[in-house]
Amino acid sequence: MPSPSKKNYFELFALPCTFDIDLKALKECYQLLQKNFHPDRYASKPDHEKRLAMQHATELNDAYSVLKDPLKRGFYLLSLYRSNEQNLSEEVSIKDSAFLMQQFELREALAAIKTLDELLLFIKKTDASINETIEQLKTEFKKISPDNLSTIESTLNKIQFMVKLREEAFLLEEELMG
Repeated sequence: MPSPSKKNYFELFALPCTFDIDLKALKECYQLLQKNFHPDRYASKPDHEKRLAMQHATELNDAYSVLKDPLKRGFYLLSLYRSNEQNLSEEVSIKDSAFLMQQFELREALAAIKTLDELLLFIKKTDASINETIEQLKTEFKKISPDNLSTIESTLNKIQFMVKLREEAFLLEEELMG
């Protein structure tokens, strides 16, 4: 049995190293590879082969989790393009004051929501905004170069803010329904 892969996540699934990937092909390849390295297939094998199969399965799960999620995929892809000296910032930093003001206003609007109908509309608008920004990100990744890495990182950070807002909205939904 070969040792766990040293390939990047895109290579692991034989996908092009790009943001806009075929999610159906990703899922199909993942399922096929998972069958090949499922621990049950190695139950009667020696311990070292069982460990290797488990390592492969874990690597596949991690890779699939990253590539199926646009935000995680974007940060991962950006990390592949960054040199060692230019690691991704640990902290989320957005210098776009208009965006930050909008996020502040959206959080205030979320706090003021009293009905489930208002909340569902809020979530729908938030999802539309996230999807619009992901489309912008697709365009940015198509033109990736050392000159626009910080722009891409900023867009990813904006999506991260919006996803957090949506998560807060889902928590409110649980409160309103319960």
